[in-house]
Amino acid sequence: MAAPAPDPEREAMRAAIQVELPEAPPQTYLAWVDWWRGVERVIRRLESMTSAGRGEGPMLLHGPVPGYVSRVLLEELRRQAHHAEQCGNEAVAPILRADPRMLWDAVTVLEDQARWLDGWLEDGVVSARLGLSFPGWRVELLRGRVVESVRDQIRLRLHQAAIQGPAPAIPMRRRGSMVLTLVEAGEPEGALADQLA
Repeated sequence: MAAPAPDPEREAMRAAIQVELPEAPPQTYLAWVDWWRGVERVIRRLESMTSAGRGEGPMLLHGPVPGYVSRVLLEELRRQAHHAEQCGNEAVAPILRADPRMLWDAVTVLEDQARWLDGWLEDGVVSARLGLSFPGWRVELLRGRVVESVRDQIRLRLHQAAIQGPAPAIPMRRRGSMVLTLVEAGEPEGALADQLA
């Protein structure tokens, strides 16, 4: 029985891709990262609050995707923006390399966290009691551009993968291990048994 044909879209979502984020002054990326660190502190302080419409907030800090946003995405933005600033560059377009599904989910978390926090900021609760305010229009504009750019690049990669079809499999071999490659010959299942008899 032949193996099912690989799904190019599914395969494309598994392979790491590289995305280039929108160009902006390094100071804007650094301000976004600093603001987001403040958001994380505030959400941690609000975890016990589960009032109507805000109960999903704490879940935005826990799990693999928020962990990726906090430990990888934000730190990579900080590193590249800081380097650009140190070099005197007026702009930086950070480059991220990750699994497309993780990137998609990460920008979704960024949107969800921003939407959740907007409710608190509009009430004045966060800004008055916890010392966090709106990030400023430049940071908010950049966040929206990053989300849109990442999604557009992922869609483009998926479209390209669907057009090109599956990439040829390259068998990888560890030292000293045997490589078994199955090749579909287009013959019925019993063809090999008939040839051996």
